[in-house]
Amino acid sequence: MLAASRSESPRAVCLFRPRFSVLHDPPGSRAHPAARRSLGTSRSTFMEFLNAQRSTFEDPRAGAGPHVVIQRLARTENALRNFLLYGWGMYRNIIPALTILLILLLAACPGSKPPVQPEPSLAAAATLAWPGPNATANADVAGALGGNISGLAYQGSTACGAPTMWAVKNGPSVIYKMAWNGTAWASVQTDGWGAGKALRYASGTGSPDAEDLVFPDASGNVYVAVERDGSGPSKPSILQYDVSAAGTSFNAVREWNLTADLPTVSSNAGFEALTFLPDAYLTFRKFRDERLNKLYNPADYPNHGSGLLMAGLEGNGGMYVYALNHSSPTSFLRVAFVASGWPSIMALVYDREAGSVWAWCDNTCSNQGKVFDVDPVTGKFTLRVTYLKPSTLGNYNHEGITFAECSMGWRTFYWADDSATGGNVIRRDAIPCGRPYP
Repeated sequence: MLAASRSESPRAVCLFRPRFSVLHDPPGSRAHPAARRSLGTSRSTFMEFLNAQRSTFEDPRAGAGPHVVIQRLARTENALRNFLLYGWGMYRNIIPALTILLILLLAACPGSKPPVQPEPSLAAAATLAWPGPNATANADVAGALGGNISGLAYQGSTACGAPTMWAVKNGPSVIYKMAWNGTAWASVQTDGWGAGKALRYASGTGSPDAEDLVFPDASGNVYVAVERDGSGPSKPSILQYDVSAAGTSFNAVREWNLTADLPTVSSNAGFEALTFLPDAYLTFRKFRDERLNKLYNPADYPNHGSGLLMAGLEGNGGMYVYALNHSSPTSFLRVAFVASGWPSIMALVYDREAGSVWAWCDNTCSNQGKVFDVDPVTGKFTLRVTYLKPSTLGNYNHEGITFAECSMGWRTFYWADDSATGGNVIRRDAIPCGRPYP
């Protein structure tokens, strides 16, 4: 058998030569007469050799270290020796042995295997009917929240408690914490949450025009997308709050004003949507960093936390992906841009269970949902499917969406109606569990 160390270079392995030299055995040697003994033996050894070649070419470990190559060579060496000893006499006029040896040696060299074809690019997106039961119903206490609710965020149940529904209002700037009372989502009445809690800028002043919110984890850490301060000029920003703190209002613990990085939009057409993209998802899907023109590497963005923020700009329907520097609250870097294909966008939610991003456009687009995922070939977020609204959902000003965890094959899907049509803000239907596109 061949013996070599793990440190042996691939070139040294490729230059391996068998210890025997049956090719030079004269016709009178014992190798030649042996080939005449059994047609079955020669055929079986020939097939054994060919199968060994096939396994060498198909070995998924191709390209591994020299020790793996040596093991494959040892396996094929036995098959080749048997073939040359017992089958060469019969097949010498069919397959020149020199060609066989060349195939063997080239197959054993790391890197000689044809490259693995990448996963095909995502298929063209279809427009489909709503995948749920089309049984929309109100899901909040009528008249309790009032209008101007623009964003929703669902936190699933844990060992420590029941699920929570969060909502933000853009005028006045208020965040609500709700619990399911058996028939509807209702404001929590403890710890000062009865009427919601006011949101302020880091200075403790102002009234951020809060449009959407996202919790990156189960803590009280929440990011809020803001269009402007009250009714002032455009000031697209992302504010971070700790809603586990005591009191009846919250001051932002960090504030990133992204106005300079965005196209000029009207005062009421800034950030309307926001979601959080975990680093683990982005690296697994081979997300491409457009700023650095390479695969996204979290280490390129120190102090950015555990993921990136995707914010939707109402003025052009664009989705902007940012790394926010938490050590320098005014520092940020844009990592990518995604076009929604709509003239406007109202909500974004990252689906942790399916690994995709839902976007929503309200009655500006006849209430449609789109699902995006990272294309494994281009590394860019690509549209997978467009869903029409449920037939039972009114074409209202639905500016917020969220959904619950999977239960018995279904996930409850929620909308927030900014206009509070009929006195209700939150409506619900359902979508199937699993991947949200065909």
